[in-house]
Amino acid sequence: MRFYRVSEKQYKIGETIWENGVSPRHEAARYNTNFFLKQIEEKDIVSTCKFFADSANLIYSNAYWEACFEHVRKIGFPQLPVRYENMMVFLTLDDAVYFQARYRSKVDTEIYELYSKSPHHFIGDMNMFSEIKSLPRYEENNIVGYIEVMETAIRYWNGKKTSAPRLEVILYPNTEVIVERKIILSG
Repeated sequence: MRFYRVSEKQYKIGETIWENGVSPRHEAARYNTNFFLKQIEEKDIVSTCKFFADSANLIYSNAYWEACFEHVRKIGFPQLPVRYENMMVFLTLDDAVYFQARYRSKVDTEIYELYSKSPHHFIGDMNMFSEIKSLPRYEENNIVGYIEVMETAIRYWNGKKTSAPRLEVILYPNTEVIVERKIILSG
């Protein structure tokens, strides 16, 4: 199966890559995600929402969303790969270009076409994140934002799509991937 990878790392054509885990640049994000995940797992829903509301400056970080999505995966979809610890690739060049422009524009990255014989991967719609309308907030008996994030995570792990999907592929650990070519975009 062919995939496209946006990477800060330089690969050689024909190179076999087995990337698992996170890069050093993502280590802080991983730490923050695990911190939020611990808050979610150790507290009841009202205490969790109050914690996130009191930490409003942190709610905007990707780590919060990743923690919510990981919590749902661990409980309802443990057979699926961890989003933030495994290689993310794209089914189409268009989605890779979109991701590079939107999320990696300030970082020097390349797009590579990859090949893998493994049929094992998870396909999710990264636009699910932009469908979340409310930030989690705690007001007396009002935890709508937190619930919305969790419901969105359930739809994501169920493989549901938005009206304008951007599909990301999460590879399982130890998936052998071969670099086919570096994509050169004109323009």
